[in-house]
Amino acid sequence: MGDSDNPLFEIISELVPAQETITGDLRFSDLAGWSSITALDLLVSLETRLEIQLDLRCFLTCETVGELTALVGASNPPASRRS
Repeated sequence: MGDSDNPLFEIISELVPAQETITGDLRFSDLAGWSSITALDLLVSLETRLEIQLDLRCFLTCETVGELTALVGASNPPASRRS
């Protein structure tokens, strides 16, 4: 299903049983069964499992898995920067 070290890929594959390999270039609109409800499920799953908070407007602008990976990375500072 893609990069097994990327928790985002795992979460996506749990929500949408993709026939194709999940990669950074994959567009959410290309996933079978992708909908606005699935997008919100993904947002909640990411925030809960990764213990982050994402801006809804920024989240909704992500068209590819790679764009979302970058957003999640920016929202999840390294442990050394956390208070």
